Amino acid sequence: MPDPKLRHLRIEGVSKSFGGQVALSDFHLDVLGGEFVALLGPSGCGKSTMLNCLAGLLPLGAGRITLDDRRIDTLPPERRGFGMVFQNYALFPHLTVRRNVAFGLHARKTPSDEVGPRVERSLEQVRLTEHADRYPSQLSGGQQQRVAMARAIVLEPPLILMDEPLSNLDAQLRTELRTELRRLHQDLGLTTVYVTHDQSEALSLADRIVILRSGRMLQVGTPEEVYTQPAGAYVAAFMGYRNLLPAQLKEARDGRATVLLAGGQVELDGVDRTGDGVGDLVAAIRPEDLRVGGGSGGDGDRNLIRCRAEVVEYQGNELVVTAEAAAGLSLQLRTRERVAPGDELSVRADPARVLVFEAAS
Repeated sequence: MPDPKLRHLRIEGVSKSFGGQVALSDFHLDVLGGEFVALLGPSGCGKSTMLNCLAGLLPLGAGRITLDDRRIDTLPPERRGFGMVFQNYALFPHLTVRRNVAFGLHARKTPSDEVGPRVERSLEQVRLTEHADRYPSQLSGGQQQRVAMARAIVLEPPLILMDEPLSNLDAQLRTELRTELRRLHQDLGLTTVYVTHDQSEALSLADRIVILRSGRMLQVGTPEEVYTQPAGAYVAAFMGYRNLLPAQLKEARDGRATVLLAGGQVELDGVDRTGDGVGDLVAAIRPEDLRVGGGSGGDGDRNLIRCRAEVVEYQGNELVVTAEAAAGLSLQLRTRERVAPGDELSVRADPARVLVFEAAS
C-alpha cells in the first residue's frame, strides 16, 4: 500500500444536537493513515451527522477534531482539503466526465500542466478512460458513481469521506463497485471514513467498524470482532444474529451454563457471567447455526428446539425458513433439507455459536 498522506485523524468528544434532540453524543475515534473506517448503523443513528461534522458542513456542538495534531474543526470545508463521495453523485450535468473530474483541480488553482495528467490517471484508476468525453446523462448509475470517485481521488486528499455512495445502485452494481472501492483503497492507500447502513458493505470494505445507535458508539472493532464478538444484543442483531430469544438460566458452574430457550435447552461453554430469573437473558443465534434434523448428535434433547415451519422461501442452494417455537417465539433458519409450511421440525443449535447477553444490552 502506498504511503498515505494522513498520519492521524483524532475525533475527541464530538457531540451535536438539533432542536434539543441529541444526534451525536461524546464521539471519540482515532483513524490512522491508510485505514478504512466504516460508520455503521440504521437511519438516524448519527453516522451522517458525524461525517458532516468531519467535512465541515456542520459545526460541532462540543469536542474537537485534529488532523496530524492540527485542529481543523474551526476551518471551513474548502480549507480541510477532503474528498467527498455522495449518495447522489453530485455531478455537473453540463460538463463532460473529464471536466467533472478536473473541476476541483481548477478550483484549487492547480497548475494547468498538472491537471491533464492527474485527470487521466484518475480516470484510468476507476476504469473510465473511454468514457471521458461523455456527459453524466450518457452514463449508467455505476459509471456516474465512478466519476464521483475519480473526482475525489484526483485531489489526492488526506481523507476521503463517503456517504452511502452505493445505496442508489442495484444489487449487482453494488457488489461490483464494492470490489472497486476495496481495490482503490488497497492500491492508493486512501484514508477513508465511510457511512453505511449495510453490514455486508462494512464487513467487506472496512479495516474497522464503528457501530452507532441513537448517536452513541456501541462498539468499535475489526470486521471479525464485531461479527463474532458483538458487544450486546443490539449489535448482534445488526450483525446478522436474526434470532434474539428470551432465555432463562437453569444452571451455571465452572464457566459452563445451561440456558432454557424456546422450549429447549442449550449448554454453553465459556460463560463468565449471566443473570438469574426468567427473561433477564437474551440468546442470539444466526439462522445458519440452526440445523434441521440430524438425529440426537449424541446429546439427546440438549441443544434441541422443536418448532413448526410457517414460511419457506427458496433462495437457490438453500431455503430460508421462518418457524414458530414454544410460547409463539419466531425462529429463522437456513437449510438445504426439504421443508414445507406446516412441517414439525427438530432444530439443533450449535452451542459453540450461541451468544448470551444481559437482556438490556
